[in-house]
Amino acid sequence: MSECGAAEGWYATMEDQMHQCSPAMEQYIRHAEHAWNSRDFDGIVLSNTIDCHWRNRVTFLWGREQIRAFIERQIRREIDARILIEPWAEGMQRLALRFAREFRDDGGIWFRAYGSEDLEFDDTLDPYAPDQIDQERKRYRSPANL
Repeated sequence: MSECGAAEGWYATMEDQMHQCSPAMEQYIRHAEHAWNSRDFDGIVLSNTIDCHWRNRVTFLWGREQIRAFIERQIRREIDARILIEPWAEGMQRLALRFAREFRDDGGIWFRAYGSEDLEFDDTLDPYAPDQIDQERKRYRSPANL
């Protein structure tokens, strides 16, 4: 076997390992994706603890009420928004996601944003429960005008 063949096999193995996550986390990710794409405010907001912390670039949010207000403003601005979420890494109390989001503004200009999210789960909750709630969420976005 050539070195190139060995490298290809190694990359395939690493790729398989990187995208595997527990069924509960996969369900959590699909639920979050569906909530955003269906514009389900309650589904998005209630997936966070009452005292959770969000950071979206320069915006810092604390608690569900601030998150709800932020999401309502964002969804009003981002017309026809769609998001794809993929797991990036999973740890005992953490989950890293990457996402791609497309939307248009009220002027009809389309935008695409790529980024990652790091979620940290509360110590008192089971991180592998299907109804897991995230406590701290950090979002890093890199918007691109289409």
